[in-house]
Amino acid sequence: MLENFLKKYKTSAVKIFYDMRSFSSARVGEVCTIVDMLNDDKKINVRLCELGLVEGQKAQIVSKSLLKKVCLVEVLGYRFCVRTSLLKDVIVL
Repeated sequence: MLENFLKKYKTSAVKIFYDMRSFSSARVGEVCTIVDMLNDDKKINVRLCELGLVEGQKAQIVSKSLLKKVCLVEVLGYRFCVRTSLLKDVIVL
């Protein structure tokens, strides 16, 4: 799976390792590519996938709440709010 990912994005594994971070740490307006979902709860993973947060999809954080507990996320032209604690388990480039 990693080999296919490296071919698709035409980059090295070292660069990807250093660029990976959680989606909750992304800045407002930054477009990120979703790499993996680390959440152990299958129900939450299924719901996030239904919302469009799947591997390879581009997503961005449109805005964050004042206390940074909720993020407004845009995926596939749709906008929805997600708790920051759930976005910590979404790994992006």
